[in-house]
Parts: sequence; C-alpha cells; structure tokens
Amino acid sequence: MQTYLQAKRILEDSFAPYGCRCTLEADGSMTVQLLAPNSTDVELTVPKIPRQDWNSLRAVARLALELRQTLDLAILQKDRPASAMHQKAS
Repeated sequence: MQTYLQAKRILEDSFAPYGCRCTLEADGSMTVQLLAPNSTDVELTVPKIPRQDWNSLRAVARLALELRQTLDLAILQKDRPASAMHQKAS
C-alpha cells in the first residue's frame, strides 16, 4: 500500500518540468493540481481522487498516465483558437 507521501513524491517526479501540488483531503482523497512550467498558473485541477486510485505503485502509475492524458487534452483545448472549434462543430 502506498502512503500519501509516497504517492505525492511519485506524482511530483512524474510531471517535471510541470509543478505538481498534491493535497490530502479530510475524507482521505487527494486533490492534484498541475502547474505550468516555471509558473504558478494552474493548468489542471483534479479534486477528490479516491484512495484506491493511489494506494499502490501500479495505481499511482495509472493515475499519472491518466493525469498526463487529461493535461495534454486541456492544453490542446486551451491553445486551440475558438474559431477552429466552431468550424469543427459545423
């Protein structure tokens, strides 16, 4: 079983050069914020990640992959011009 501190360290190391803030919530879940490199701008916040999603090495690896994919999508959507999104919808 991974402890919160072990999971936090693995996640923080997984996202360099992005900053990664992990917060243990009162209910035992974790909130993860990913920050733009060399910035305090939050690129992604994922609240209330249940303990079973980070309680083993395999679970943390899966979580890191899912967070990376979600971050990549968030960045693509943010960088995509609004006009291109409207053209695609038409």
